Amino acid sequence: MTRQTEAAERWVTEDLEDVHSTVEHAPALVRNNQEMVRAAQGVIQRYQAEVRDPNASLTVRQIFYQLIEVIGLKNTKASYEKVSDVLTAARLEGLIPWGHITDRSRAMLAVSMWENLADFARSAAVSYRGDVWATQEQQVLCWVEKDARAAWVRQIVAPYGVTVVPGRGATSWGLIREVAQALGDGYSWSVLYLGDFDPSGLIIGEHNRKGLAALGCRPEWRVLAVRHEDMPDIPPAAWQEPKGEHWDERQGRIVKGDPNTPKFLNKYGVEQKCAEVDSMPPILLRARILDAVQQRMDLPAWRRRMRLDSAEKEAVRQTLAPLARDQEKRRAMEADARAYQLAYANREDLEEAERTRLADYE
Repeated sequence: MTRQTEAAERWVTEDLEDVHSTVEHAPALVRNNQEMVRAAQGVIQRYQAEVRDPNASLTVRQIFYQLIEVIGLKNTKASYEKVSDVLTAARLEGLIPWGHITDRSRAMLAVSMWENLADFARSAAVSYRGDVWATQEQQVLCWVEKDARAAWVRQIVAPYGVTVVPGRGATSWGLIREVAQALGDGYSWSVLYLGDFDPSGLIIGEHNRKGLAALGCRPEWRVLAVRHEDMPDIPPAAWQEPKGEHWDERQGRIVKGDPNTPKFLNKYGVEQKCAEVDSMPPILLRARILDAVQQRMDLPAWRRRMRLDSAEKEAVRQTLAPLARDQEKRRAMEADARAYQLAYANREDLEEAERTRLADYE
């Protein structure tokens, strides 16, 4: 073992003996912010009640914007970071279930494995899903400006088989080309776009649309949120100033800001404010997404596909069941074989016992 390896192993061992600072400070953070925790619990519960789904979740930023209205938080980066910390502490303390807050922008990249064929058979039967779009004239795709919101949108549209594209800000040409290849000429597709109503958000959406067109893909392009007419539905406290040239106190100098701001203000007026997708009331945004998807689908055909899926899932289970039973049978035979070898290891009739054992499976 090298000296560097010894040092690294010693550092890891010593570090594991300490308590993570977030866990250590969680009880005090919850205790000092009980009003925020109760308000967050109420926001989640109301949303779940309205969508009639006890497992429905919201993003941290969606909860943050709701708290701006509910308990009068300031719409600042510091306030958002505090909400994020308090929600983490509340989950660590068991006050808010982990599954009630969506955070799938960072995921484990695991390899799919199963304990045995029986386990695989159960998983395959549950996971099986027929091609919804084979019976649809129009296909739908949701494009979301930021990755963190894509997981929330996906849980809404997943029952309809809608693909969600997380843009992660300014979209790369590699992703635009990948989408263009999937959509072909785009004429049988509708792209539902969700992006922030701010100078960069609008430019990013146009960059994606024009990028597809440049590659010969021209789907219907529909901006679902945030639109200029949505601003009255968003609490004024959640509005933001366009990032133009301004004096930055922390840096002690003039910062240029977003280069797209002049064009934005010229189009909408010098007093125009901005808003993020997550600042829209979740119920309103969810209803708009569902309405747009359902308008573009042949719902009777979709329901027939869902009924057929149920029957085919049972067929998958029945098809794979014999394989699972065969493996269980082989495992039982192997266990019996070891038991017989132990029992007859010192006896001359080991071969006869083995023949008898195998005959039991004939």
